[in-house]
Amino acid sequence: MAGSLFLTFPDDGPYLVVFVGFCPAARHAERYADTLGQALHGKVVLLHVRRAALFDPCKLVGERYRQAELATEVDTTAALHRQATGLRTPATVATCCPPLPMT
Repeated sequence: MAGSLFLTFPDDGPYLVVFVGFCPAARHAERYADTLGQALHGKVVLLHVRRAALFDPCKLVGERYRQAELATEVDTTAALHRQATGLRTPATVATCCPPLPMT
């Protein structure tokens, strides 16, 4: 699901999409969705939206920066998967990086 804002779900119950991160408010939203998901017999999608930029910084600073960004993304995704396994409701992780609108 990475790289897309469009998430498709099978028709096997309610899905709760929660925007997650690592700040206290995001963790609270995750716990709330977990509790609600249990009550509804649903599933949770942990959606992490990476920063958006008008330009690709990798094109300006080169391959080394791109590799560092990829490593950070892998670490973030791994941390989110660890969070998902700690939930009582079945959960999946999705990440995306939406483009900024051009004005």
